[in-house]
Formats: sequence, structure tokens, C-alpha cells
Amino acid sequence: MQEAARGQRAGTQPPAFSLLSALLVFLLTGSAAPGCGHGESTVDRRLDADLAGQARTAALVSHLKSLVGTASSVDDVAAKGGSYVTSLSKADARLLANALVAGKQAPYDVYGASMLVSLGDEPAASRGFARFILNGGDMTGFFWSWIHGADAHTAARMYIGIAEVLLADLDTLTPSERERAQRFLMTDGIGPNIPAFSENAIRSRIEYLKRDLP
Repeated sequence: MQEAARGQRAGTQPPAFSLLSALLVFLLTGSAAPGCGHGESTVDRRLDADLAGQARTAALVSHLKSLVGTASSVDDVAAKGGSYVTSLSKADARLLANALVAGKQAPYDVYGASMLVSLGDEPAASRGFARFILNGGDMTGFFWSWIHGADAHTAARMYIGIAEVLLADLDTLTPSERERAQRFLMTDGIGPNIPAFSENAIRSRIEYLKRDLP
């Protein structure tokens, strides 16, 4: 004990205190304390990668919008930017699609959602389409293309995904948004008919559709 006290008075630190100090430096700065690491930290490398990814995503979005210009519909985006989108790698297409949905700028956001369906990310696409519905969007054309596409079960999966998003947010919606959500949830032609809206009826339809999926 006396030796430890003399060591502290002489300017040395107990091992436990030194480790704690190094940990605090790392948590506060993302870098190891002097003498406690070599080269670039893991946090620095992750930050560099994130910044590079953000720059890449911004470039993808900017180029698409430069090709499309003013767009009044998803069809406009597809007609003017479709060739560019199909030329992208799957990784770049996913970056672009997620950025378009997150940007919430019509009609690019719903175009991004439709891209995510093609890329197999139906949960993320469902969130984008739910917002489209709440803003007054018409899903008829999308469901027609899914029903008649290569995988006829896409329509059921997308109804389930969108319905679950809408049900989760139902109590937070404005009256007009709630009306639009209910109208979509009661859509004919997907599962059992629902003559009058109720959450239980919608949940029963969802379970019915899930049982019918391969």
C-alpha cells in the first residue's frame, strides 16, 4: 500500500486507472490514447466508409434527377431514368432506392419503393408505399403489375407489408390519412372481402394471406 502511494506521488498510475483513462479517451474521441494503439482506429475507418457511401449515394441521386428533370409521375421517372437504373449494380441500385424513399420527394420516393420491391427488400418498400397511400396515391397500377409479374405472390406480400405499417400507425393518423388507409386496407380482390372496416377483420385477412403464401 505504501509503495502504491509512493508510486502515485511520483506521477505513475495504477494499471486499472490507466486502462480506464484509455477507455475514456477512446469513447470521447474515437481514437486510442497515445501509446494505446497503432494507425487509424476502427471508428475512423467506419466514418470514412460512411462518408464515402454518402457521397456515392448523393451522386447516384443527382445523376438520376439530372436525367429525369421535372417528373409528374413514376412513369416519367421510369421513362427517362429507367435505362440508367437498370445499368447499376445491385448494391448501387439499393443505395439509390433507399435514398429516394428517404428523400420523400414525389414521384421519386415511390419510384424508389418500386425499385426496392424488385430488389427483394419488400419491408422497406412497404414503408414507402404506405406513405404514398397516406398522401393520396393510387396503388392500382402497382398491384396489377405485381399480380401479373413473375411472382404472383408479390401482391399478397406487399399488401401484408403495407397493411402492417398502416395498422401500426393508425391511431396517429389525421382523419383524411385514416380514411385513405382504411380504403386501402379494405381493397377488394386480395383475400377475403371486408364489407365494413375493423382492425380485427384486417388482421384476419393478413393471417389468411400469410397462410396461403408458399
